[in-house]
Amino acid sequence: MFHGYQCMHDDRVTLLLMWTDTILTTVAAFVFVATHATHVTILWALLWIPVVVLYATGSGKRGSSNYMITHSLWHLGAGALLLWLGE
Repeated sequence: MFHGYQCMHDDRVTLLLMWTDTILTTVAAFVFVATHATHVTILWALLWIPVVVLYATGSGKRGSSNYMITHSLWHLGAGALLLWLGE
């Protein structure tokens, strides 16, 4: 929902949805990783580092194409690692 709205609007609602998305998903990821901490391997942790870098560098300030690429890679990488952790 947020990404569709974000592409068409740049207002207070977008900012509110962005921070809601960021806070809730970050907390959910921390809780998920904490509850599966015994399954975290060195390889998983090393792969998580570039995924977090993608998240940190993916902003609209670097252009919309760069944002779309880094943000998409963030979703794919984070999703794959969380699925792997949940096995």
